[in-house]
Amino acid sequence: MDLTITADAPICFTLVNKDKEVIYTVKDNSYEETDVKLPLEKGEYKIILSDFTGGAVNITADID
Repeated sequence: MDLTITADAPICFTLVNKDKEVIYTVKDNSYEETDVKLPLEKGEYKIILSDFTGGAVNITADID
């Protein structure tokens, strides 16, 4: 996964599986990471954005 976050305030980005288990989480207002290896299996996942106090936000996530 590649992940880039740019926000006016910290925001929490969390990836969870169908059983609501956290696979990956990060909280920051400026964050960039590439080629993160995630323990994913075929199925459905949710991205949850939380703990954001407001302002502008730009998030790009690329999961192969």
